[in-house]
Amino acid sequence: MKFTTICALLVVAVVGSPTPNPPPNVPSNMRRTQRIALNSRSNAANSSKVFDPMTVWQQLDFVHRKYSATMMAYQRNTGSPHPLSSRFHVRSVAKRNGNVLLVNYDADLWYGEIGVGTPPKTFTVVFDTGSSDLFLPSTQCEVTCDGHTRYDPAASSSAQDSGQPFMLMYGAGETAGEQYIDDVFVEGYEAKDQTVGAAWAYSPEFSKNGSFPPDGLSGLAFPEISEFGGTPLFQTLNDSGELPQSVFGFKLSTTPGDSEMVIGGTNTELYHSDTLTYVPVTKRGYWQVKVD
Repeated sequence: MKFTTICALLVVAVVGSPTPNPPPNVPSNMRRTQRIALNSRSNAANSSKVFDPMTVWQQLDFVHRKYSATMMAYQRNTGSPHPLSSRFHVRSVAKRNGNVLLVNYDADLWYGEIGVGTPPKTFTVVFDTGSSDLFLPSTQCEVTCDGHTRYDPAASSSAQDSGQPFMLMYGAGETAGEQYIDDVFVEGYEAKDQTVGAAWAYSPEFSKNGSFPPDGLSGLAFPEISEFGGTPLFQTLNDSGELPQSVFGFKLSTTPGDSEMVIGGTNTELYHSDTLTYVPVTKRGYWQVKVD
């Protein structure tokens, strides 16, 4: 039996091409490849590992809301509905009032550091393979952004106001603001003229008190599901020609300090290359593959 699945998290992702070809061999694979240490959010409320039906329903609702929003973006960007959209009952959704519950399980969120602006200012972001846009709390965001590091476009000599407002809806929260063009730095790599959402407001779920430790979020999926209609961060890095390989990968662990994201290659100390199987992305937008 064959299934089509959307991969929300990949151990290794080949960026920029849906083909199954492995990345070319680079003799000094780790010389220019950059590692980013990742932190995880732990939620002890369900640390007993006992099956909790409420948690399962919350997770299913989280997934439904998240992919409904990005599939709407896919249809808007491509002019046709995503082949899997009928399973999510995609429809126009007005901004909701009230809180969106966070999923209640351990180690469900990993985040690391990026630099934004000139001179670069450090922010922490979730690296999300199921969306394509980058947003940060701005200096115009008041109480709902308390505790987060705020992005100030006026303090960056490379920031340009695009004049385009945005509203993003995720399974775990919502945000709205204005789009800017600025330079973004990921370890040793620079993404010039990257679209950055400067948020005026966060829903309660994105607040520090709402158990959202990072400042913002960076999507790693394809441009076809970008709400901004722009180029995702890693696609910008790939297009720049700076990466030795068009690859990013993750090592995720519940052990503090043991998780990392690798860009421009893979950490060959963590796997045997002859054990990998490459499969094609069946539809650009998500990291969507067929599973037998």
